[in-house]
Amino acid sequence: RFEQTHALQTIAGVKSRCYDVATLKPKLGVLVVGTGRCGTGARKVCEWMGLTEFSPSKVRSLSGCPDTGWFSVLGTSDIVTRIGGGRYQKAEYRDYGKERYMSSFLSYLDTGLVDVLLYTPYWDDRYPIVLGEDDFRSRMGLPWMIGDITCDVNGSLWCTQAATTIDEPAVTYDADSHSFVPGVVSGGTTVMAVDNLPCQLPSDATEHFSALLMDHVPALATLDRRNSLQTSGLSPVLQRATIVYNGELTSGYRYLEEYL
Repeated sequence: RFEQTHALQTIAGVKSRCYDVATLKPKLGVLVVGTGRCGTGARKVCEWMGLTEFSPSKVRSLSGCPDTGWFSVLGTSDIVTRIGGGRYQKAEYRDYGKERYMSSFLSYLDTGLVDVLLYTPYWDDRYPIVLGEDDFRSRMGLPWMIGDITCDVNGSLWCTQAATTIDEPAVTYDADSHSFVPGVVSGGTTVMAVDNLPCQLPSDATEHFSALLMDHVPALATLDRRNSLQTSGLSPVLQRATIVYNGELTSGYRYLEEYL
């Protein structure tokens, strides 16, 4: 039995516990979706647990249970297919999303060898749903554990119907009753969708975010709001992060007007 992350207090504690797991040589099959910071963190956890990395193409071609625990990291181009054929194009996908692309994620689950899915990428409703309600009803190849790090409620993964909490982090989908029951229950797919995961390691999270912010403090301190945002002296990073400037929504956040 393993304690929750917050009981380990630091990244060093998590790493040490993962090394303990590695000694057990777990024969887990793990899919990590996403190559950003969250995806990179999930990759590190898999490495700490001693899992062997497989390429996406190897996962699709698995015909039997490997002799070792494994993980694979999938980018967006690995989980969507262009409608009508053709190569994936990042700019086109960003601009047109589900108008031109559909999910091909089920091709990784067809083998029935994926035990854990860690899902980390940004998503909004411009993009295709990765696993929909019908996919869960069918039960075909579903992992027994899903960690929805993005926690997009009613979003890319149908199973995330609500955020879970640190105190009660898991619910399990029961295909027979098409409902969710609290906790970890055998025979179903257990979902963790905690929306404030950095709170699990508050000290490390605070130090990390503070270190990233320090470089931007001088520009914030000398900000002249008489100038436009573009000439305010803020770095491009802070300009993109600014939601409201001088009482008006910035260009990247004007879509929020419909909610005001």
